[in-house]
Amino acid sequence: MTKHVLLASVFAIGLLPVPASAAEWTGLYVGLNAGGVFGDVDLVGVSEATSYVEVFPGDRYQFEADGVLGGAQLGYNFVFGNWLVGVEAAGHSLSSDDRVLVPGEPNILDLETEWLASASARFGFVLSSSSLIYLKGGYAAASISTHYLDNVGGGATVGTYDTDEIHSGFVLGAGVEHMISSDVSFGFEYNYVDLEEQTHSAIATGAGGGLVETNVEAELHTVTARLNWNFWSP
Repeated sequence: MTKHVLLASVFAIGLLPVPASAAEWTGLYVGLNAGGVFGDVDLVGVSEATSYVEVFPGDRYQFEADGVLGGAQLGYNFVFGNWLVGVEAAGHSLSSDDRVLVPGEPNILDLETEWLASASARFGFVLSSSSLIYLKGGYAAASISTHYLDNVGGGATVGTYDTDEIHSGFVLGAGVEHMISSDVSFGFEYNYVDLEEQTHSAIATGAGGGLVETNVEAELHTVTARLNWNFWSP
């Protein structure tokens, strides 16, 4: 019985009169976005420690990926009745870094998320008053870099290593948009980004340096305000 009611409700929604604003969502759009990012990045040691890189196999360090981001998006919408289907590509520059201390000498391990990009599909419903709600999902990628600095007393540097890898994963999100003029819309969007584990490797510099390998994975959350310019199809 419940199943039949739900199916009937979905069917009824699809038969609702199309608001005058529905057709206005069809076509190309470009826009800008800005907001915040938060989440966690895990780093686990893989290789044996060198004479000064004291990250041992199984050692786990967690970084907070909190910061700000800004970027742009480009997409295209198709409207079928009250329903909207679209595709979107987005790119963001991030200011998100954190630092932990590694036991031993005053050793420092930095991790930074530098950029985030996605290609996703959007599925939405056009409301009255020129408003739109939607879900999205697709592919995501980000650049994550690490930097290790080994110090001795007096601040002298013994050696360092640096890595920079691109992590792939997926994005899931939701948002709302509202037309604030005939061709400009404003909205808010939330995204969950899961970046798969990637091995970071580098040759450590300094006396006794060697190959250093760590595994890094991340889960990020972004909340952005978005401003789009819409180029309607005839």
